[in-house]
Amino acid sequence: SSQVVCGAWCQIRSPETGKLIGTLRSGLDQGLPIMSMRFHPVHKHKFYAASACGNVFLCDSSAGEFSKFVEEKNNEVNAVDVDRTGTLVATAGKDAVVRLYDSASNKDSLYPPKLALSSPKDGGHSVGMAQLRADAMKLKAEISLRNEDAAKFHHMRVYALRFHPNMTDILVTGSWDNSVKIWDVRVPVGCVKTIVGPHICGDAVDIRDNVILTGSWVVHSSLQTWDLRTGKLLDTIVPSNRPASLDGDFLYAVNYFDGDPYKDMVLAGGSGTGALEVISLKEKKVLGSFPVNKAIQAIDSYGKTIAFGGMESLLRIADFV
Repeated sequence: SSQVVCGAWCQIRSPETGKLIGTLRSGLDQGLPIMSMRFHPVHKHKFYAASACGNVFLCDSSAGEFSKFVEEKNNEVNAVDVDRTGTLVATAGKDAVVRLYDSASNKDSLYPPKLALSSPKDGGHSVGMAQLRADAMKLKAEISLRNEDAAKFHHMRVYALRFHPNMTDILVTGSWDNSVKIWDVRVPVGCVKTIVGPHICGDAVDIRDNVILTGSWVVHSSLQTWDLRTGKLLDTIVPSNRPASLDGDFLYAVNYFDGDPYKDMVLAGGSGTGALEVISLKEKKVLGSFPVNKAIQAIDSYGKTIAFGGMESLLRIADFV
């Protein structure tokens, strides 16, 4: 396996040593950063990278290829994910639109959106209506959606997006608008449930079974769990052994620790705690921490290995056993 580090390019590094294996570049003039990436669940050597320039790239670490998957004009794509079958690719970002794409196509084809779950702007505000227009990419499909209930759509930037690991029709998004929304791709108009409260400013939403984990960019009580079925708050985790001298939580990234088969341990980081923390949901304690000097904005884990980074010009790889 390999670790990917993204900027205006993507680096492939060894997860064991951190050694540089290769660098993939888009060839575009824009130097805007990669905001999110996800490996393809079936073709392990491929991954999608979403950029602030509005492009989503399909990258092949084996062939060293970095190609444009789709372009979302006038958008900044902050989040991308792939369902567990590798069939659907979802994106979200600055324009508060959640888009679904069919991943099945040859490399020379353009990828038309399969569905848009969105709300356009009216004087800078969402009004609960969506329309995806064919443009220079000659999109093969156009779907217009209308709904008067604006609460079924996001109103501000979306920073987090996750497909359910088992239920391929379900995805969850988190936004600046203090909400997390649950979507069912079988329902063409709006989300099926809204959770009010979480202030999401990064990759801070994850799902296991019927539990949604969120991390908010707030001073206190930032780590929470929610019932996927009802949308109700299950718990607020405030670690009892976290130093009282901290300026606040301010989480940018949270996810479940892959090395814990019991789904109790989670990883959390941001701009307030000064560390990557491994937290027990049941014990409400910090079980381990890895100090950093600047904000953490990205976290991932594979087995016992944790990779994290952010405002510092380096990637940290650590084992938690």
